[in-house]
Amino acid sequence: MERNSSPIYTVTTIKFGYKELTVGPNQGKKVYAILDHRVVGWFYDKADAIETIEGNYGDLYERSSWPYAVVEEVTEGQYPYCEKSWWYSWRGRKYRKSRKPKKYRHVVNFAIG
Repeated sequence: MERNSSPIYTVTTIKFGYKELTVGPNQGKKVYAILDHRVVGWFYDKADAIETIEGNYGDLYERSSWPYAVVEEVTEGQYPYCEKSWWYSWRGRKYRKSRKPKKYRHVVNFAIG
C-alpha cells in the first residue's frame, strides 16, 4: 500500500471539566476529564488550520461551549500518531495560544484516536 507522507492538520474543539464517575471502585469521585469534543475540520496547510481557530471562523467558541481548541499534525494511516500540536484557549473574547492542560500532557490524537 502506497502512503502519502504529507500530513493533514485537524482542528478540534474541546470542553474540559469535572465529572462524577458513575461506576467502578471510584464511583462518586469527581475527576477532571474531557466533557465533550468535536472535530470541526482538517486542512492540508497548518496556517489555514491556525487561522480558523485564531479567527474563530464559524463561531468555533459557540458561546462558551468550546473553551479549548487544538490543531494536530497527523499523518496518513490506521491509528495515526500526532507528533505536533498547537493549543488555544478562549481568553478575552478570542482564542489565544496556550498550553495543553497539564493532566492531558501525555494524551494525543484528540481528533483521530
